[in-house]
Amino acid sequence: MELSGVRILLCTCFIACGAQMIYDGDISTVCGPSNKCRCKTISEMDCSRSNLNLSTICEFIQNSSNNTTVLTLTRNRISSIYKKDLNGCENIIDLDLRYNEMVLIEELAFDDILNITHLNLQHNNLSWVYTKLDINIGLSNTLQSLKISGNANLSLPAGTFVYPSLNNLANLEILYMDGLPDTVLSSSYKYLVKLETLVLSGKYGNCRINTIMNETFETIQGVKHLNLAKCGLREIYAGGFQSLRKLENLDLSNNVLLGFIPLRNVSYSLQFTNIKVLDYSKVHETFGLTTEIKQRDLCYLRNTSLVEINLSRNLIGKFEQNAFILLPDSLNKIRVEDNKFTFGLYLLQLGCVSNVTEFYGSFQNIPHKPNVYDDEPLVNDSIPWMLSLNDCPYMNPEYLKNVSKTDRYCRYFEPGHKVNVRSSLPIIPQKLKKVEFGYCDMVYDIPKIFVWPAENNVEYIVLSGNVFNNLKGPIGPFPKLKYLDFSQCYCSHIYPDFFKFGSYTLESLLIQQNLLGKVLSDKTIAPIIFKDLVHLKFLNLSTNTIPSLPLRIFSNLNNLEILDLSVNNLETLDFDVYNLTNLLHLHLRSNFIQSLPTELLLRLDENSMRLKKNFTIDMRDNTIRITCESKDFLSWLAKHKSNMVKFSDYKFVDQSGKSVSSEEFLVLVRSIDKDCSSYTTLIVICSIGISVYLAVVIGGVIYRNRWNLLYFVRNAKIRHFRYRQLNDLDEVQYRYDVFISYANENNEFVFDKCMPNLEDKGLKLCLHDKDFIPGNNIADNIVEAISNSRKTICILSKAFLKSQWCLYEFNMARMESIYDRNELGCLVVVLLDNIASKDMPTEMLHWIRTNTYIEYTDDERYQAMFWENLQGALSDRTDHLQ
Repeated sequence: MELSGVRILLCTCFIACGAQMIYDGDISTVCGPSNKCRCKTISEMDCSRSNLNLSTICEFIQNSSNNTTVLTLTRNRISSIYKKDLNGCENIIDLDLRYNEMVLIEELAFDDILNITHLNLQHNNLSWVYTKLDINIGLSNTLQSLKISGNANLSLPAGTFVYPSLNNLANLEILYMDGLPDTVLSSSYKYLVKLETLVLSGKYGNCRINTIMNETFETIQGVKHLNLAKCGLREIYAGGFQSLRKLENLDLSNNVLLGFIPLRNVSYSLQFTNIKVLDYSKVHETFGLTTEIKQRDLCYLRNTSLVEINLSRNLIGKFEQNAFILLPDSLNKIRVEDNKFTFGLYLLQLGCVSNVTEFYGSFQNIPHKPNVYDDEPLVNDSIPWMLSLNDCPYMNPEYLKNVSKTDRYCRYFEPGHKVNVRSSLPIIPQKLKKVEFGYCDMVYDIPKIFVWPAENNVEYIVLSGNVFNNLKGPIGPFPKLKYLDFSQCYCSHIYPDFFKFGSYTLESLLIQQNLLGKVLSDKTIAPIIFKDLVHLKFLNLSTNTIPSLPLRIFSNLNNLEILDLSVNNLETLDFDVYNLTNLLHLHLRSNFIQSLPTELLLRLDENSMRLKKNFTIDMRDNTIRITCESKDFLSWLAKHKSNMVKFSDYKFVDQSGKSVSSEEFLVLVRSIDKDCSSYTTLIVICSIGISVYLAVVIGGVIYRNRWNLLYFVRNAKIRHFRYRQLNDLDEVQYRYDVFISYANENNEFVFDKCMPNLEDKGLKLCLHDKDFIPGNNIADNIVEAISNSRKTICILSKAFLKSQWCLYEFNMARMESIYDRNELGCLVVVLLDNIASKDMPTEMLHWIRTNTYIEYTDDERYQAMFWENLQGALSDRTDHLQ
């Protein structure tokens, strides 16, 4: 009940107070009889769909203070207009009565509306095709725009159609009518001396003009804009537009039955006009064989002042060789979207249209929905066609040659002569500024391409929606390039030199919706890609699955103003912002960013103050966590919420994982300093505990790897000085064949048994008792002996295990065997005593279990085998000494 009461109260206030509403993008207020209309201003009233009759509205206007001059009454089911219905509407200037059910307008009904300039009667049931209508309804000669299309019933028999007589509308400038079949504009139209725009198009009403004869438009010679789109045209006589001397804009689009045969007659008649724009798009069936534009189709255009031509949606496959030479020098805009161009020599003749500044060729080779076939009329190829013109004189080969000679960039190809395409550089029109070839189903790796002329004027290139996996390049040069779009190209790699040509002028680069995440996160390649784009202002890298960005990736972009990194996999922004002195707009939507670095925030603040412009950040669809670690960022975010794009849509999560709205976030952030201060002691204690834990872990790791560390330190030191001595003395690499490591208690075994048996085999032994250098550090002597011996024998005994220096020798030999001689090893273990596993150090036990050792025996029967085994263990590195 309470909610219903609120609704009633709001509705009452809305009506009583003349509340505002949004209407067609503008703010309007309710007005008119029973508040059924809408008023944008005090002079504009819209009563469409109000079911109010005309007399009621005019009476309201007469009795109100509104100075209504613009009245819209569409879709009100008005069936007739009488003079009395317009009482009170005498000051109307613009009256819109479209889409009613009007069948009758009383004679002189508009006689009292003296200042009317615009009248729209489109899409009613006014049948003046029978009565000739004369439009004798009292319209003032002040009328400038009359729209009466959508009234003629074209299902009536041929010969019953007559255009209405408008001889009393001397100031009429714009006329929309239905295009009637087999009908010529009457002589009354010659009085419309100010008529500039005539629209007979089926797009706005009904049109069924099969043929344009020489006399069809003879009475409207002052018309500048003629629209015959979607009229079912089949034939156009050679003099069809010849009488329209002031014609500037001709629209023949969407006449599928027309084809390209009549284009020759059209171009012939346009010689006698002031033609600027020709729309000849969609004059060919959607499904069928491709078309070739012949020289004869364009021939007479050479003698026109044409500025823009539209040949889109015509299944054009190519232009005939040398056809481009026939296009007029005045041409500066070409539209050929939605065709099926294939390669041909004509592509090497684009330099012939040297004054073209805009070229639109997007949507090549795109598929069309089959239901389009049902919407098109059946093309009748058997229609008789007469070509009343002789061959065009401009098609003469000599003439074409002479024209091409006047332009150094225009090539003429001799018919039937082979052309070496590989040696021909791509030529672009010298004055070309804008090029669009998006969504053309091109599948290429972009190689290095040098275009000619090098001093071209290209500023704007769109190649989006194709398949360019690798942008190798460079392409160019483009010394004036400002805008480049390579978006949605399935691109996965950009080579460092790709932007080399034209990079110094580029201001906008769009490479979003690609697969560049890997290359743009590469610390080596990514900074090089953008390093020369010093004038870049807008860079769009969105939707590229970028996981991270290198530190120096944007370091040279001093002029960058807008950076779009939205819809990626970014968690942090670690790139250097020091040189981004113009950055003001940062798009980060749909990433995994929880906070922004302080350097970036300071840079945006500083840029905004210095440039006196507001900065904006879009962080929608990122989950921002409310934690003490990011409290500085959160406080900054709350302070600058007005700079955040749609801040109310931001997502926040508190420390418990609960979602928080932007309003709740603003409340929480006010007390974040106080809430986080209570954690200071806990943080300190935790930090100390973590430090102690890390010290224990690190100490354990060092102890476990102590022998590795000792080996590397000692070996590095000894080798450094030893190599210097060896280089000086020019000695051999190994000084000894075998170093024997033993405890002093085993001297008898070493001197009485090992030395005789090994030295008899020609081996040079190193023993600490006789070969260690007096005065040197013992550890250095040990490492030196092991390093200068091909093999190390450890005589493993109980006394050996008790000696720290013996264990040191064993571990140094073990490290040498692992790291420096890991192919064959250098350590040989001789087990002299029977030693239990529990008595061995961990390193030694592991070595004994994973490597072969030799066990000594006192039994004389087996001693010969022992010495043979020991000699075999030493022989893999000593055979060459034998």
